[in-house]
Amino acid sequence: KKNAFRSSEISMADDAILYIPKSCQNGDICRLHIALHGCEQTIEDIDDLFFTKTGYNEWAESNNIIILYPQVRKSLPLTNPHGCWDWFGYSSKKFATKNAPQMQVIMKNIEVLSEKKFHVRSRYYK
Repeated sequence: KKNAFRSSEISMADDAILYIPKSCQNGDICRLHIALHGCEQTIEDIDDLFFTKTGYNEWAESNNIIILYPQVRKSLPLTNPHGCWDWFGYSSKKFATKNAPQMQVIMKNIEVLSEKKFHVRSRYYK
């Protein structure tokens, strides 16, 4: 099923950050947690602070949990100027449902991760 929207239309970044604990890299079965940043916590706003300083990675390392950090971008002038996840309807009238465009993208990311068809860039890997 193909999504009928582009990431730029729903204020999502093309890339997400992924933290994979060492045990998961070595073949252990691991769970997945999705960590959504707050408004004004995009990479453009705070660089890597959300995914390196919140404690999620340390928690993930000690509990065999992969962390997916999907990213929203600011979209100007009025749609999403603070880089917020859509909790108020800027991407769709379905923003508060599992059929919301941003939630569909996150679910597609989960599918890709579960199939282990992804590429990890080491820049954000700590």
